[in-house]
Amino acid sequence: MKISKRKIQRLMFAVLVCVLLVNTLFVPGSIAGIETANRKIGLLIGCPDAIVNGVKTRIDPNDPNVVPIIQDGRTLIPLRFIAECFGVKVEWDEATSTVKVDLERARVEMVLGNTTVKYNVNTREMDVPAQVIDGRTMVSVRAFADLFDKYTFWDNRGLIIVSDLNDRDVTDEYIGRFLVHERVAQSDGPSMLPGFYGTTPESPDGKLVAYLVTENKPGSKEGKKGALYLCDSDLTNHRKIRDISNVNWHYGSHVVWLDNNTLAYNDNVDGKGLKTYIINTNGEEVAGPFQGNLGHGDNNVNSILMYVQRDAYKNGSDLGPPGIYLYNHRDGSVKQVLDVQRDFGPLKEKFPGSRDDIFTWEMGHVQLSPGGERILIWLGVGGGQDNVKILSCRVGGSEMKVFPTKPLHQQWYDDTTIFAHEVDWENGEYPMYKAKRWDLDGNYIETIAGVGNHMGISFDRKYYASETQYWTNPVVLRLYRYGNVEPLAILFAESPGTVWSVKTHIDPSFSRDSRKVYFNMPVAEDMIQMYRVDFSNLIRD
Repeated sequence: MKISKRKIQRLMFAVLVCVLLVNTLFVPGSIAGIETANRKIGLLIGCPDAIVNGVKTRIDPNDPNVVPIIQDGRTLIPLRFIAECFGVKVEWDEATSTVKVDLERARVEMVLGNTTVKYNVNTREMDVPAQVIDGRTMVSVRAFADLFDKYTFWDNRGLIIVSDLNDRDVTDEYIGRFLVHERVAQSDGPSMLPGFYGTTPESPDGKLVAYLVTENKPGSKEGKKGALYLCDSDLTNHRKIRDISNVNWHYGSHVVWLDNNTLAYNDNVDGKGLKTYIINTNGEEVAGPFQGNLGHGDNNVNSILMYVQRDAYKNGSDLGPPGIYLYNHRDGSVKQVLDVQRDFGPLKEKFPGSRDDIFTWEMGHVQLSPGGERILIWLGVGGGQDNVKILSCRVGGSEMKVFPTKPLHQQWYDDTTIFAHEVDWENGEYPMYKAKRWDLDGNYIETIAGVGNHMGISFDRKYYASETQYWTNPVVLRLYRYGNVEPLAILFAESPGTVWSVKTHIDPSFSRDSRKVYFNMPVAEDMIQMYRVDFSNLIRD
């Protein structure tokens, strides 16, 4: 007898639900029948309690009357509670009686009493409208599941299970468990990647790995002191090479390898602004320090970019006037490659609503292309995300281009194209935040991978890693084969801890041999540690 793929999927989900249900009946306070970090919410008609990932909790601690109900044959659930369990941001616009719900893959607006909802830039229909009952907005289980890609189960005893888990998630997560996960640092305390997402911690020959160890946990008021360490690629021979006065919880110390014996990093030792230090693998200074903020990204020309902003260096920088500077380690030279006055001045007319004083425009995510020919710049010209621009130009400031629609976490793919996660609420496709590649004029070239956030791409351009969108819980790191929107494996799925609140982001990057992914992993609510996973078992080419 031939069984359709859809029937098989339904059968797999039914078996999973049965496991969840059995554990609900015989293990008090639990609906989690298998070990997984994906969210599972258990509700019971008429009951003020819920089971959230195995933990019994009150739906509304202040009102025991807030319960799931059946009305006119439809099962209605409290929207804010169930949404926030999945890390969804919920807002209420009283003037228009509109509920706004923002999840990783969808932005939804529901008007009370109306079955038509705004879904990203389109509209969709719900089976019954959102409505207020006893002071709480209620929606049908079916509508919530359809709008936010959740999987549901209910039975005639009034049990409702809403889950992120489907058959694909099960296999992706189990595949990830067959891979080799290793903590990089020897210390049981906090450790982290030394630099930005997409910037490898490995030396060019792959023989050394850099990482940071901090004295205190992320977000601690006790200070940000730490140290820069090196170890061999087999995670032996660990040694501290440099003390760090101020570790940036967001992106470490911006470490970039210049050659097999030399690294660059940022620190603010005297409280007078960031300086870029050039050191050898013994921790000895070989150039600088320079009064400039270090850019990020790997390149093939043994060079780094540093940028100077007026407000960051009140008394001026030893590099020169505000702009971008290139340090070439091959000859030790430093030269200005972009001048704020000369190169940003002509852009004022293109950016209506920008601040009049171009020296208050904020530079960030400054990156040198792999061949050293061009510069990529994140530029905040005014308040809010609408006033953030992505620019590219040649080293020297010529051929300035403005990317038409700001993507998320852009990086160089090669000297003439970039990749990032698409953010286009007006014309973008569903689901949002797919990884794509464009030329410098914003012309679409190809889709690289599925939904993500901070990301890294392998040096052979065959694999891609990225974590889920801001404020999602759990935070999930997915590995993709280049060109596929479905993941090759889930590398981890954990409670985010400080990932969003303190911006200790996952920041994946790849090893030089393109067989390992490095990342920050939340191992407790107030602790992250630097890990790597070897996915050689999945390489089939």
